Amino acid sequence: MKLIPILNKIWLFLASTFLCIFILEIFFPKVLNKLPLKLHGNIDPGLFVLVQSSKSSVIPKNYIALAGDSNAVGLGDWLNELKKNSRLENPSYHSAHFIHQKTGQDVISFGAGGAGSLRGLVSEPINQFLHINSKRAFSLEQPKHILVYFYAGNDLNNNIEEVEQRFKSKYDTNQIYNPKYFRRFIEEVILKNHALTTSDSIWSNFIFSKFTVKGIINLFNQQTSKEGKQWDKNFQALKNSNSRLQWNWALIEEYPDFLLKTFDNIALIDG
Repeated sequence: MKLIPILNKIWLFLASTFLCIFILEIFFPKVLNKLPLKLHGNIDPGLFVLVQSSKSSVIPKNYIALAGDSNAVGLGDWLNELKKNSRLENPSYHSAHFIHQKTGQDVISFGAGGAGSLRGLVSEPINQFLHINSKRAFSLEQPKHILVYFYAGNDLNNNIEEVEQRFKSKYDTNQIYNPKYFRRFIEEVILKNHALTTSDSIWSNFIFSKFTVKGIINLFNQQTSKEGKQWDKNFQALKNSNSRLQWNWALIEEYPDFLLKTFDNIALIDG
């Protein structure tokens, strides 16, 4: 007889939990653009444009779409500084916000860091757009204007590498300037071979649940990361060394990736 009250409590707990999750699954997609900047990494990458704050609501209207590499994404010192200081805010940090503030139009970025033209101008914008519209909670219209970012400093090299690695092996290089032929290459290789094209599942519609699970996993990884232990080890070794170099310790802590690299024999001073 004692088993029945216990089962009732378990059932009540599970029912309450699922009800809360159900309510949050409905509510959470409506406030994505209020998500704090520090939590953006936990969101589904295909929905990243929806957490951007350079628009009036989660789903932009009559919007300007940015496409390109890290310049279109907004990576840089402004963003790095805000990541350190912003806690519960989703502040302005790049050109999309500047355009939004000056024109009053919604602006979103489909850009990708380190991408060449095939990915930054074609693969990412199209696949992200289709991914968003594949979700029950969203309906995104096509952009009113598209602003393309192209940086000759490395985009040309990226484009040449893409052609060398992905075009030459299966396609006729004599046809590379044939628009119809090159379009076939884009459709068969660039658009189809993207992570978002294989992510359609029932689970992908549970936006809050995916966000929560990824947040827990990221937190666990931070606590158990070998990189974190290696960082501490390298940091202490550097501090205890007899190097005559004058290190800016605050700057090193600001850019932790530096200490994840091997720095044996970086420099020999008065050797």
